[in-house]
Amino acid sequence: MIASDKFFLNLFIFIILNNNIFSQSYNDGPITLEMKLREVQGNFASTDEAVLGVGFAPDELTFKIWGKDNLNTFPWTGGNCLQDQNFYPTIGGANSLDFNHTFASFNFPNQIVPQYLDIKIDAWEDDLPSDQLVGFCNSGTACSWNDVECCGVWVPPVYLLGILVTPGFCAGISTGDDYRCDATPFYQGLNYRNGSPCQWYSHGYINGSGCNNPSSQSGAPNTDGYYKPHVETFWRYSKGTSFANSIDLGTISTNTISHFNSNECYTNYYPFSSGNDVIYSFNVTSSSGVKISLCGINGAQFDSHLYLVQDTLLTSIENNNDFCGNQSEISTSLCNPGKYYIIVDAISPQSKGTFTLTVTEDPSMNFSSTIVKENVTCANGGDGKIKATLNGNGGVPPFTFNWFDNNMTSISSTIATFNNIDSISSLDTGMYILNVIDNRNCILVDTIYLDSLETLELQVTPVDPIICSGSSVNLTVSGANTYSWIPSNTLNTNFGNIVQVTPQVSSTYSVIGTGINGCEDTLQINVGVIPGPNINVFPPSINICQGDTITCYLSGAESYSWFPNNSISTNNGDTVTIFTNSTTNYSVIGSDNSGCNSTIQIPVNVVVSPIVSLNTSNDTICVGDQLLLNASGASSYIWNPSNTFIINTGDSVSVSPIFNTLYTVVGSDTNNCSSTASKFIYVNPLPVMNINSSGDTICEGSSINLNVNGASNYIWSPALGLNTSIGANVIASPNLSTVYSVTGIDINGCSDVLSTSIYVNPKPNIILDPPFANICEGKSVNILAFGANTYSWNPTFGLNTSSGSIVTANPSSSVNYSVIGTDIKGCTNTINFQLNVGITPNLSINPSNPIICKGENISLIASGANEYIWTPNLTLSSNVGTMVNANPNLTTTYTLIGTDTIGCKDTINTTVIVKELPQANIEENYGTLICNGDSAIISIDVTGNPPWNISYSNNGVFQDQITSTNNPTIIFATSSGIYTVPTISDATGCSNTGLGSLSIEVFNKPIADFDFFPQPTNELSPKVSFTNYSNFAENWIWDFGDGYINSFDFSPTHSYIQSGTYNVQLVVTNGICSDTIQKNVIIDPVYSLYIPDAFSPNDDGLNDVFLPVGRSIVSYHLRIFNRWGEEIFISDNINYGWNGELSNNSIAEPGYYNYIIKIVDEIGTSHKRSGIVLLN
Repeated sequence: MIASDKFFLNLFIFIILNNNIFSQSYNDGPITLEMKLREVQGNFASTDEAVLGVGFAPDELTFKIWGKDNLNTFPWTGGNCLQDQNFYPTIGGANSLDFNHTFASFNFPNQIVPQYLDIKIDAWEDDLPSDQLVGFCNSGTACSWNDVECCGVWVPPVYLLGILVTPGFCAGISTGDDYRCDATPFYQGLNYRNGSPCQWYSHGYINGSGCNNPSSQSGAPNTDGYYKPHVETFWRYSKGTSFANSIDLGTISTNTISHFNSNECYTNYYPFSSGNDVIYSFNVTSSSGVKISLCGINGAQFDSHLYLVQDTLLTSIENNNDFCGNQSEISTSLCNPGKYYIIVDAISPQSKGTFTLTVTEDPSMNFSSTIVKENVTCANGGDGKIKATLNGNGGVPPFTFNWFDNNMTSISSTIATFNNIDSISSLDTGMYILNVIDNRNCILVDTIYLDSLETLELQVTPVDPIICSGSSVNLTVSGANTYSWIPSNTLNTNFGNIVQVTPQVSSTYSVIGTGINGCEDTLQINVGVIPGPNINVFPPSINICQGDTITCYLSGAESYSWFPNNSISTNNGDTVTIFTNSTTNYSVIGSDNSGCNSTIQIPVNVVVSPIVSLNTSNDTICVGDQLLLNASGASSYIWNPSNTFIINTGDSVSVSPIFNTLYTVVGSDTNNCSSTASKFIYVNPLPVMNINSSGDTICEGSSINLNVNGASNYIWSPALGLNTSIGANVIASPNLSTVYSVTGIDINGCSDVLSTSIYVNPKPNIILDPPFANICEGKSVNILAFGANTYSWNPTFGLNTSSGSIVTANPSSSVNYSVIGTDIKGCTNTINFQLNVGITPNLSINPSNPIICKGENISLIASGANEYIWTPNLTLSSNVGTMVNANPNLTTTYTLIGTDTIGCKDTINTTVIVKELPQANIEENYGTLICNGDSAIISIDVTGNPPWNISYSNNGVFQDQITSTNNPTIIFATSSGIYTVPTISDATGCSNTGLGSLSIEVFNKPIADFDFFPQPTNELSPKVSFTNYSNFAENWIWDFGDGYINSFDFSPTHSYIQSGTYNVQLVVTNGICSDTIQKNVIIDPVYSLYIPDAFSPNDDGLNDVFLPVGRSIVSYHLRIFNRWGEEIFISDNINYGWNGELSNNSIAEPGYYNYIIKIVDEIGTSHKRSGIVLLN
């Protein structure tokens, strides 16, 4: 990939990444946000106005800065003019005064808030109007950019007759403001959340880019990196200050809700707390449990206290201040749906810091129960039981259990018990209600239903049925678990809930049902039986032929129903005519007056008549044809008309009628049933044909028309010499005498055959001398013809005559002559003569007049002829051939002579232009030394036509190719090795190998690094050991940040005298290269506190005051209580102790008193001491 490709790829990735970064947001608003400018680090040139080399005014810094969020919620905000009137920049950069200026304040009232901030600046060195000499440089405007002003005397322009003679000019010094950086934006993606809420966070000195310097003064530089503002940000959540303005965590769930915050910018809101309060809220949709925690490494970074409040009631449901050391956690049940509030509190207003609050639904804390019931075994048995067990840790004992029946009549109560199990027994079926109340008046209600395990009530369907004799009925019983039936002799089974009974006479059945608990119930069912009628039929059996009928007579019943009802005269009478064509079994149901039925079967056997078929291959024939008639489907046959047959019986007969005839056959089967079939045979006459022709003799190669009529279709043979073998009209072109036959077929397919003869004379054999010829343009040739009597020549172009056996041809172009010869019989033949006329060849050379570089060769390709000769041949690979290679050192003209196949020639010239090669030369020296990360300049002298494409290599390995129009051309090298120029090419396309080389040696730049221990440490252990991890270092200098420097020890130790934060700097070098690293060492102060255990306030000057003594203490709070817990003394001053006096100025009674001391040491750690002191 070349450099330009890398640039566009990186630019593309940069755009994508920046679009992703700067479109991001948080959804935890609302928040407020502030941006503050501290110092500005500048490194523009020092005072540039001087008289005789003496500067006469200090530099002034003018700085304007704006801020904007990445969501563009607000426009650029800020822009106040800030000036440092005595700013002295340095090359390495110097700091301005501390502006401590808040230039942007934002209030984001919605949930979606930005993730990043953008910065723009407008800064310059203000020379106008600050450089004010008397009478000079007193123009210009503060806080405005002034490009160029005249600080001397302005001489106006001179005009003569309206024509400018002398333009105006400044006599003296001209100056203006310098080094402007107008950058919009200057920096993007400032992450204000690198700092915690409620704290100013320093982003250090920001090195931006995009500076625009609009100065018209000569040599105005690019000011990127000239100004580095020190920016701080402060942000906080807008909510969390009260119940009405709480931070809403939404509805709790088993997923952990986490929120990071700080209490430093909050106040004491909750009346029962002592420190700063942050108020959160969440919703509960049903009774559950909750776990609220400030524990863990990311939890409260101060001595915390948690309160949980429902709605806006002030009294807390739960509170905790020491679940995990100084951190707090609450796990409790939430009885009622609604809104709850969390108060994150500290033990004192001085206890501040960040915290991460986590809230998680805890189902194990839900106030719920598990019910176990035992149903009543039998109806009204009175042996039901219910046991209730409270689940988990949700309820707060003691508990009260109240049991009620479905009328809310009290059954049992257990009051103020610490047992989480209660039960009731000796219950009947029905609904029961349990009401449980815990110590916080949370109410749990359960409704329980008790059923009877067994209630028998037998039911049988149908009830007391009546059936006809021979019928059966299914009896279905329900209401029990198992069943037993009696009597069993007419049952399909005597067990089960469904039985089939088939009594012959009316009967009574009993069923005994048994439940799962052994309970029984008995039920009786009566089944009545009525006998059916006796049916008679005549005739008792029936056999008929297909197509016959028979009458059937019935008796013995009142009504009859026939099935199937097809092919009968009626389907509900006692006299029925049957005319079915297929064997059928009829069922007849006879019914008496009681509705009882009897059924008989009447089979009717039908003998099927034979199906006789008469088949032949064709029903139409021609006169003289013979036809075979075939019969099938019967056992014997008789044919008619009988006078056309020799034998008129049998299944196959042969006929040859001479006119149209109808043939009939009668077939009979073994049951003497018969059927008839017939066929009509049509007889057609033969066609009558006639052939007509234009003659019977032709020449070879000629043709004759043959016409035939009398039929519809015709077939000719042989097909040889005919244009077609079918049709009434054919053209015959035989090479020999031939007899042709034609078969005619009429529209009925009848055919006949007719013949005719054709006689053929041969055509003459013509010979030409010469058979063909090649002549050049303008030449002639004589042509002789043999084998015929007369000749005709065509075309006549270039001929002296168009007839005769000898002609002279002199055409101007190639031509093909046709010669027609005729013999004495009038037969003709044709022969062709090809005469080729050569035209002067059209030569060409490719490429034409080419351009090459000196030292190159080029292939010259000729076309347009057959043979070629090249001159001069001194710089050619050959002097003959289609292609030659030319390698001239100077521009040369070559001549080509081409000859075609006939011998015609042409001549053409081409010139090969030779260009000089470009040159590239690196001036050789003894080598260049640089540090790792620096660049060396390589100068290349070039000749030729710009632009030049120059490739360079290091130790023979290709590095890059550059395009340049400059002589010399400069490249920058960062790696060790010998640099050369393998190739150079210029605008002519010529290339060459460069000359010379440059040796570069790169020294490894030392890498400074160190570590130290112990850390952090304190004033009791002030010795710190430093370990030097630097690489490539030969020398080193340690600056311990307290004024002491060590340049001898590689890994020294150093003792600090007092507490503080020290910036330690290590500088390492190895010859010309160096590196620096800085780290902070912290020496913490040591906290101590001595508390006396007794004092005697008797004004003797000894131990008159109870006064603890300590060091490294920044906050102190003493409270003293009597033995009843009453507070009798308070002090926030460690130098102010208790002298034994009470608030009424009396001296307290001798005895022991309790004290509590809370302090914060110099490193911000809180301590709590408590105990007793004896007052003597």
